[in-house]
Amino acid sequence: MDSTGHGPRIAQLAALLYFRPGRSADVLCAHMDPVSPWSVSTLNARLQGLRRSLGSDPVGNPYVPRRRSGDDPYRLSPSVRCDWTRFLQLAERALPLGPASRTWKGRSLWCGAGRSEAGPCPGPSPTSRR
Repeated sequence: MDSTGHGPRIAQLAALLYFRPGRSADVLCAHMDPVSPWSVSTLNARLQGLRRSLGSDPVGNPYVPRRRSGDDPYRLSPSVRCDWTRFLQLAERALPLGPASRTWKGRSLWCGAGRSEAGPCPGPSPTSRR
């Protein structure tokens, strides 16, 4: 994700923004390292790295939009998707089917690998940007 060596922390920041949108800088800094919270300048540097990594959608809207004011919360674009969300959708579809759900279970479990027992995983490949 990032060639500076901060890739895992940038991925962690992306996950935090995806699953807990609307946080302030202080809250994000504390969540990123509860023992030694990030400074706001570190947060801004990692956000810049995340912006570079994710880029923009086909229309040109950034996947990590800039805040309009200091009071605006941090968030990702609504067009950002996550494999975990897709996995949950497939698994929830399979649960009521019981043993007949083998195809959907296989599809949800293999989605991360871009393949399933039932054929190609729906949606973009796991290596494409989301």
